[in-house]
Formats: sequence, structure tokens, C-alpha cells
Amino acid sequence: MPWGQLTVMWLHVFFAITWFGGTLFLLVVVSPALQSCDPSVAVQVGEQIGKRTQRVLAPAGVLTIIFGLLNATVFGPVRSWTFFGGSAYGATLLIAIVLAVIIAVLGAVTGRVGTSIARAPLEDRIKLLRRITLLSGLSVVGFIFALTCMVLMRYGL
Repeated sequence: MPWGQLTVMWLHVFFAITWFGGTLFLLVVVSPALQSCDPSVAVQVGEQIGKRTQRVLAPAGVLTIIFGLLNATVFGPVRSWTFFGGSAYGATLLIAIVLAVIIAVLGAVTGRVGTSIARAPLEDRIKLLRRITLLSGLSVVGFIFALTCMVLMRYGL
């Protein structure tokens, strides 16, 4: 494997782990912890976590997609749009790309909901935390399907 391809693959996997791992951590650790806190404390802590999370997960998501596309085009088999319809691998790759974009959009929406918590009335804050949990859960499901696509593509499917 040439060094350029190895580097792009390594970066794709690194940023994907960061993106998926961060989202999973928010879903199974941070969100339940915040929901069990006093709402005023949860908002304060959640706001700080949200700011830092957006600074890490948004770039990780964008870089995952960029390095994945580079891996598929510059270092991979995609040379034209017809590739996506011409093989099982192409169809699986297209599904993975669509899933990555959906997950990125879900992440952006989650970030906006998170930022709105600080300005929301106290009685709405728990509802917004639950919405973040739901959106994070949907993202994790998307990640599981995207990871399945990556494994399938490794075996030519």
C-alpha cells in the first residue's frame, strides 16, 4: 500500500473513530448524567460540554467524509458516477456516503438544539436534553449502518 493511501486511510479511520466515539459517549454517558442532574446544573455543564463537543465532532465528521471520499476516488476504484450503479461495492459506497451526510446533518441539528438549551425556559430544558438524546441515538444507528457498509466494502460488497 503506498504511503499516501495508507495516510488517507489512517486519517479516515482516526476521524471516524473520534466522530463515532464522541457521539456514542454523549449518548450513553453524558446525556444520562445530565438528565439526572438538577436542570440548572445540567444546563451549565451541558453548555460547556456542547461548546467543546461541536469544536471536536464537527471537524471530525467533515474530515471523515473528506478522507473517505479521497480514499474512494484518488486511491480507490471510483473514476466516474457510473461506478455507483455498476457494482455492489459502488452501491454500498453510495449508501455509506449518504449515511455520512445524514449523520453530519443530525450532528448539526443536535448542536443547534444543544445551544438553544441555555436560552430555553427551565421547564423546556429537560425536553431539549431528551431531544439531544434522541438525535444522538439516531446518529449512533446511522454510524452502525455506515460501519457495516465499510466492512461490506472491505470484502468487495
